Parts: sequence; C-alpha cells; structure tokens
Amino acid sequence: MIAGVDGTRTGWVAVLCEDDLSSAHAVCLDRLTDLPRGLRVVAIDIPIGLSEKGPRQADHLARMALGPRRSSVFPTPVRAVLGARSWKAAVAGAPMSHAKKSPAGRVERLAVIAATFGHGAFDDAYAHVRGHRVGWDDLADAFALAWTAARIRAGIAKPHPAEQVVDREGIPMRIWT
Repeated sequence: MIAGVDGTRTGWVAVLCEDDLSSAHAVCLDRLTDLPRGLRVVAIDIPIGLSEKGPRQADHLARMALGPRRSSVFPTPVRAVLGARSWKAAVAGAPMSHAKKSPAGRVERLAVIAATFGHGAFDDAYAHVRGHRVGWDDLADAFALAWTAARIRAGIAKPHPAEQVVDREGIPMRIWT
C-alpha cells in the first residue's frame, strides 16, 4: 500500500491505495505518525529538506518543469526562517491548464482523478473525510501525491534534481514528478 498526504486546516488528509492505484480511500490524521505502518511509499506535500541559504534547486527545477503553472511551487523558506522544519503534482502528465481554485481548475483536476483512480473514487473518498474540515483541493492534492507515490514505487518518477542533494541534517531536497 502507498499513500499521498496533504496538509489541512486541522491536520492531514491521506489517500491510501494499492501500487496500481486501486482501492483508493481517504483518512484524516492528526499527525503523520498516525499513518498505517508498512506503507511502501508515502508522498507528502511539504518541503522537508531545507537550504541553509538561498532557494532550493528542487523548487527551481520544479517551477521550470511546470511552465505556466510554476506559481504552484511555493518558495521553501531557508532553515533559519522555518526552524526545524510545494509542489502540486501534475497528474495529467503535463502542468494543469487552470488554477486549482478556479471552477475550471476544479473540473480539470476531478476529471484527471476520475480517469486515474476510477469514476467515483474522489466522491467516495470525500464522503469519508467530510466533516473534518478537509477542502476538496486538499483531497485532490492527496490523490495527486498518491499518484506520485505509485510512480516512485514503480521506479518511473523523476527526482528534481536528478543527483541527490541533502540538507545539513542529511534530508534529501528533492521534488518528484
């Protein structure tokens, strides 16, 4: 089993599914440590490898790859600003055409989720997290991250940068597509 995880107002939403993206379902979590044990890959929409100074190469490369949707990758603060601690996956195989929060962006993302995970997958998952202050866009992002986790597991995802760069804690500073 793999997972895609996105932050919400009150915690985290995770889409859990098989490596082939079947059996997708969503759960709300208070902490990332509440994820089920034994997951093969977990893709999380949060930068964890932090630069000491200046922008991360991973963010720059992801922005270049997304072209007109490059503003979807938020600048990652340097370690001194953030303390001890995004990229939105383009599951259509190319950057999305419309902004996520626009009506056209919502339609576009839900169509890709239906084509990738099956018709009704989003609605079924949303029914499980309704009432937990999970926005539709948070759940859509978790689906996109589950798709990325499946690509990582299958060995077809591409890391940016290609060569591993780590922060002073040894944590990789990469974005996967």
